[in-house]
Amino acid sequence: MTTNPIFNFWLMQAISVLKQYGLEEREAAVYLACLELCPAEVGPHLRLNYKNQPLGEWFRIAMKQISDPDSDQNVFFLVHDADGVWLSNYWTRPAYQWDPGDEFVFRLSK
Repeated sequence: MTTNPIFNFWLMQAISVLKQYGLEEREAAVYLACLELCPAEVGPHLRLNYKNQPLGEWFRIAMKQISDPDSDQNVFFLVHDADGVWLSNYWTRPAYQWDPGDEFVFRLSK
């Protein structure tokens, strides 16, 4: 684990999801060792360039949380629903557990 608490938060969430698929914690950590958080600009960049996103697909950007005007912590997510394609935000909480079906975009380590 790194000393970056934000990355560790994401990493622990990802390990939790992978464990639900039957991976041991050590195996999940090795699998995730090649990942990094995305810069925040990845969300808007993907929304502008991912024009053929399939209907019903949505995913979050694994990134440092951004505070909204109410000081809630959010990350970007991209969605294609009946109303069209969107870049939106998703409120995150340290105690929130994601489901195995939730999808995230990470960046590969250099």
